[in-house]
This record gives sequence, structure tokens and C-alpha cells, in this order.
Amino acid sequence: MSKVALEYWATYCCMGRGIRYMKKIVDSFAKNGTIFVDFYDIKKDIKTRTSADIYVATSLENRYYFIVKLNKKSAIYSKDFQMLKELENKAAKLCEHNFRYRYLLVDFKLTKQSKEKLKQLRWRYHDSV
Repeated sequence: MSKVALEYWATYCCMGRGIRYMKKIVDSFAKNGTIFVDFYDIKKDIKTRTSADIYVATSLENRYYFIVKLNKKSAIYSKDFQMLKELENKAAKLCEHNFRYRYLLVDFKLTKQSKEKLKQLRWRYHDSV
């Protein structure tokens, strides 16, 4: 990780919100060459009761990322796709901008139908973080 990313990461460690997954997420994106300047947990701000961790991030290139970490152990169903759309709309209203990059992070393998549906919705995914 770069010096800038480490400085921001130290700031968020002091905040204590979602530290367990935030470090893993930041490290996995850093391996792919994306370094975040801002990284926020916005689940409480959206006021949702879903079992997902919701993050908003800004990269060094000023690209906006919407990252959802699903806390499930099985497949994704159609209601989950509707939930993702609702979460994205709520986050867009809260942050007052649309997100170009939307990532879904899951701990299980996605089915072929789920992958196709995510592509239709213009979401990217990682099978494990």
C-alpha cells in the first residue's frame, strides 16, 4: 500500500467502524491497483436492516465506488438484486452523486445466472475477499 493509503487507513482505524472487513477490502483493491483516498461505512446512514456491509469509497483518480459485502452463506436470489438496487439508490441520494463502479463482495461462488444478472445491472463482483 502506498503512503497516502496507509495514512487514511490509520485515520479509519481510529474511528472503529467496520474495521474487520475494511482492511481486507482495501487490501484486495490495492492488489488490483486501486488505492482509496476516502472509505466510509454508510450502513447506519442509509438506515437499512439488511445483513450487508455497505461502503462508499473514492479512489486517487476521483472515481466513486459503491461496495456491498453480503453476509450470506448461500446463493443470491431475485429479492437480493432488488435490495442491491434500493441500496444503490439510497446511497446515491445520500452522497448526491451516482456511482460508476459498483462491487458485490460475497464469500461463496456465484451461479451463472447470478453473474449474468449482475452484468445486466452493471455490477462487478468478487467471490471472496
